[in-house]
Amino acid sequence: MPSPARVKFTDAISRAELLCLKGRAALFSRKQRQVQYHASLAASVAAWEAYIESVVRAFFAEIADPLQPKFTALHQIAISRAEADLKKFNTPNAKNSRELLFQWTGFDPINDWNWPARRLSGPATRERLDEILQVRHSFAHGYPTRQYSWNCDSKGAPNLTAPATGMVIALFTHLVKVTDQGISRHIKSTYNGNISW
Repeated sequence: MPSPARVKFTDAISRAELLCLKGRAALFSRKQRQVQYHASLAASVAAWEAYIESVVRAFFAEIADPLQPKFTALHQIAISRAEADLKKFNTPNAKNSRELLFQWTGFDPINDWNWPARRLSGPATRERLDEILQVRHSFAHGYPTRQYSWNCDSKGAPNLTAPATGMVIALFTHLVKVTDQGISRHIKSTYNGNISW
């Protein structure tokens, strides 16, 4: 069963999928399609960032034990410190996302963040995540778009395409799935509790 954070992510990523599909419309000019694909990529990154923040909150909600006053007191201190870090979290690249998860949940996703279906090892998957953030950063701040193997059009120019945008959506969907499963296992093994997701 998915976490509440994953449920929210699924809703958010569906908007990115809709933007990607709209970008494929034949009646759009090349420039209009680029705008749609940029919006889709930005929505995908926003959905990922919101997931990371939400899953930390879901973790704290899941491990709460109001019947243990001492634990509850420490739990509240940890939550308030985590919230301060979550407010500062605005670049959800691989390093920052991993550090935030590990610091506040104790779960290290490093071994789960690979993508066998696309033949990407752990380092290659994390590199792809960082590349996506660089592309988003480029167009969000008006810089020339960086060129990677996945974001070039048929002429080799750095432009987003429907397949590239679809890959971004698929990557984030995969990362959310494996992160959710990993945190669930971590809670079960560390806290010996029945988890509601």
